[in-house]
Amino acid sequence: MNIPRRLGILVIVLILITLGLIIFIPLLSSTYIYTSPSGEKFTFYKSQVEGLTTHTVETYAKYKDDVNNYKYVIPLRTGPKEVEKFTVDKNINNYLLNKKYIYITMDPKYSSKAVLASLDLAKVLGTAEYSIFKIPTEGALTYSLVNATNSTFNSAPIITCNNVNNNVGVIWFNINDENKIYSNKGCVVIEAVDEDVLIKLADRLVYSLLGIM
Repeated sequence: MNIPRRLGILVIVLILITLGLIIFIPLLSSTYIYTSPSGEKFTFYKSQVEGLTTHTVETYAKYKDDVNNYKYVIPLRTGPKEVEKFTVDKNINNYLLNKKYIYITMDPKYSSKAVLASLDLAKVLGTAEYSIFKIPTEGALTYSLVNATNSTFNSAPIITCNNVNNNVGVIWFNINDENKIYSNKGCVVIEAVDEDVLIKLADRLVYSLLGIM
């Protein structure tokens, strides 16, 4: 299955899971409070269904120039306590939240776990009704992969950190030998030793974007 089709299926599944969690979380979960470094308290619902643990946070945010605060319910795979150990560039939000478009790019050989990590970010950054920041956000690849018949493996855009400018932000998933989130000339790099940690780091970035950590 090629990446665009796989992304489409995962997006549909994510939407269904998100809607289901919003409806049933109060019935199926336990509640805990996480206190941010600034002292603000956030309510989390921890639920487990068929071995999958979900940490869902309630948060309030304003949309652009709107003076009203709106309640959002964001399900994530990793709780805040699990990702406190990961280091994050303190100015990381500045490289994303003032952009008009964001790409989340990765090696085309990465598995569906990396795609899931990108969806955790997209559901907060993107333009879906349940998203917060309403910035058009798209998945991308760092290079084009050609199959045995020499046809293009998929039609996703080819994006690297070189594409960062005043209007375009880039988040680059990079499997390497460290676990950290940092910026490189305005490009946000999520570096992890494997794709399981990549999911945790994506959630860590979400917590930074939401002001929870």
